[in-house]
Amino acid sequence: MSKLNGGVHRGKRGRGAALLGVFAAAGLALAYAAVVPTGETLSVGSKSSPLALAVISSPSLPPEVQAQESTTASNLFDRDTTTEHVVFADSQVEAVFESPQDVGAIKIFGAAPYVLTVQADTPGGYQSVAGLENLNLTGLPTGWTTFEVTTPVNTARLLLALTPVSGATATGLRELEIWTTAPPITVKDGAALLTQLLGPTPPPQGRIYAAFSPTATPNEGVIVPGERKADTADNFFNFTLDQDPAQFVRAYLTYELFGQAHWVSARRNINGIMSNAGGTLILPTTIGSTQVERINPAWFELGSNTIEFSVLSASFKDAGYTVRNVRVVFELDTGANTVDRITVNQPDSIGTNPIEALYDGDTATGWKPYPADQPINAIAPSVQFDFYRPTQMDAAAFYLSAPIVGQLQVSVKQAGQWVDFPPEDGAVVNSGWNTFPVPATTPLAQRVFEAVKLTFLGGFVSDAEIREFLFIGSGVGGRFTPPRIIMAYPDAGQFHGRQAYFQGFLEPWNNGSGSAAITVGNETASHFRGTITRWLSKDQLGFANQADNDPWSVEVKAVFPDGETVTQIVELTEQQSQAVPLSGTLAASFSGTVKNKGKKTIAHDESTMVFTAGTVATDTTVTVTPLDDENLPALDLGMTNVTKGPRRGYRFLPHGAKFLKNVDLALPYDKALIPPGHTEDDVTT
Repeated sequence: MSKLNGGVHRGKRGRGAALLGVFAAAGLALAYAAVVPTGETLSVGSKSSPLALAVISSPSLPPEVQAQESTTASNLFDRDTTTEHVVFADSQVEAVFESPQDVGAIKIFGAAPYVLTVQADTPGGYQSVAGLENLNLTGLPTGWTTFEVTTPVNTARLLLALTPVSGATATGLRELEIWTTAPPITVKDGAALLTQLLGPTPPPQGRIYAAFSPTATPNEGVIVPGERKADTADNFFNFTLDQDPAQFVRAYLTYELFGQAHWVSARRNINGIMSNAGGTLILPTTIGSTQVERINPAWFELGSNTIEFSVLSASFKDAGYTVRNVRVVFELDTGANTVDRITVNQPDSIGTNPIEALYDGDTATGWKPYPADQPINAIAPSVQFDFYRPTQMDAAAFYLSAPIVGQLQVSVKQAGQWVDFPPEDGAVVNSGWNTFPVPATTPLAQRVFEAVKLTFLGGFVSDAEIREFLFIGSGVGGRFTPPRIIMAYPDAGQFHGRQAYFQGFLEPWNNGSGSAAITVGNETASHFRGTITRWLSKDQLGFANQADNDPWSVEVKAVFPDGETVTQIVELTEQQSQAVPLSGTLAASFSGTVKNKGKKTIAHDESTMVFTAGTVATDTTVTVTPLDDENLPALDLGMTNVTKGPRRGYRFLPHGAKFLKNVDLALPYDKALIPPGHTEDDVTT
């Protein structure tokens, strides 16, 4: 395990590098950290969270005091450095892991009025861990202090023995982290986490819980309009959570969905917290899909949890759907998944240089500051990493496909202010993993950052690709400090006709001064426990003169009673057809513009066309018109029209258009119209 407290190492080239030495002292004189070229190996460890805790209090204490010690033990691992675990006599906390861990270090936040000894469960019983014996916590500085073990120990249980020290000024132990020698594994998003958890090598930070309905056979719920109470038993799914939800960084509700195209059309209720309260977005389809909705971990409880599904509108016949294999997926804190958002000043105009590849856990994919296949409009390409909370940095690491040409400048955000540091020669870094530990001499308070920005200078001849970028450290303050808005939808800039639907959540919904007031585009969005749901049109926001398919943006704002404010701008760039339930009449025509650069999806009346970048040479307007029988030519003898009604087909314009690339086209069909003796495999266009 590398030194998490930032010992300075020398690289193979025998040269120190100021690059990323800025992590040592934001706003003060630089303290340089040397590059650690490690080839294919990432030399930092990761945080591990215990599955369960047990408190062994002194029998000399009254029962009510022992109960108090037991109650506060969870504060040790709640990812909140403002809460405490308080003991009143010699006490032990047993931390149980889901599987054996190679423990390499522990970290303590701030001073505590105790002496701590850590023991590991071994075949011969509990044994003291060398390097973690008789640690006096009374004089520790404010911030995270690392204590490394002499030799990593493999164990599934640790015993944390606390002995009170008289005369100490601290009142309790605020937070404790257990770090292993295992390198961190980054997962791109909820969909990727679900896939990996269902695969042969699930990432250690992932947890998956199957939710079951006692009346569903197979494990699915059929949710239809007009259900009577007796028919809704299979709408309810339950699961038991065996880990404190405070330990989870992110959570996702996932299921297989049939009958609707997106989870926004499936109203769900999690422990009394209902979605889709602000509008109706029904997107019927005949194609099944796996849905992943990001949700707030704080909506769940240790123990029993319930998820209920219902239709958005009982009056619309196409509002029904079926859900199958309902699961809830959680992501634990690894010490390396603090990045909440990545933004870049150089747009990926043709879809070949995704910024998400910087943080997807795959060293075979990456992002190029200077892509050769598209124009570089920015004078100095830059990428910004925003953390979901202030983080005391231990190290930064990134993986390169080749050495960087030109210079690299680092900027850090600390206490709301950006500090730029002098550019450094990119030649000091190597291909493969490069790790930059923070020097041990750096004061802890000067290591706490809210965001980091990298700016690339003078490398236009470079084809180097950054495959992965990691920041390793520990959060400071409350779990949701500062508050943040998470918008789950639109998830790809979608809006419908001239309207947009918004769904997400605010965490925390109460910052201690009371619940926040939430607005979407200056329109009030009522909420319960931080949920955000709202319909808005261009006309409501003063965009009445804007064309239907012009991009627009909306500000989502939360204001707490004490004046604390958080905002987020939602960009709406992908117009889709107005989502309305089918009532028997044909929908009107719909048009969208396909550009040479970028991907474009045109969805209308249950038909979908997907154009990849480079499909057209010049901007092209594509029109979709649903047709009835009178406007369709007669089919050849022996052919049967199985198009799902009320439309009987479609006209796509411009007539005679030839595209440079294939276009994916999906059309709805009605299985009931397939003649006897034939199957869905016989359906063609």
